[in-house]
Amino acid sequence: SDEDTQRTRRLTTGISGVRGRNTFSVTGSLEFTRDVGSTTSGEEEDGYQIGAQWGRRLSTRDSLSTSASYARNEFKSDGRTDNEYAVGVNYTYNIYLNVNAFGAYEFAIQTSNDEIDEFYENVITVGLGVQF
Repeated sequence: SDEDTQRTRRLTTGISGVRGRNTFSVTGSLEFTRDVGSTTSGEEEDGYQIGAQWGRRLSTRDSLSTSASYARNEFKSDGRTDNEYAVGVNYTYNIYLNVNAFGAYEFAIQTSNDEIDEFYENVITVGLGVQF
């Protein structure tokens, strides 16, 4: 039911650094979700994710970054396992002190042992960000 309460436990760790005009990070997480307080048998979902990002300041006004990630989710109640692979690139341009324009592209593929849950997607995002 959509009215069930879930408890999620998550452990996340990572490392990041800066070297000259380059930035990098690697992160990983484990997640365990259980239904609690439900009158029906509870949904259990276990998953983990790992990701990496590298960025480079191209000039005082713009930067470029790339990312890659892998995620695996196991749904215990229906025996489904999903694997998602994603890669992306992001460009940011500083228009003014606190105003940035950005464009991003991400490609993702999800494989599953249940064919209906498989997909691939292309996502293009453009925007304007303002910091206060």
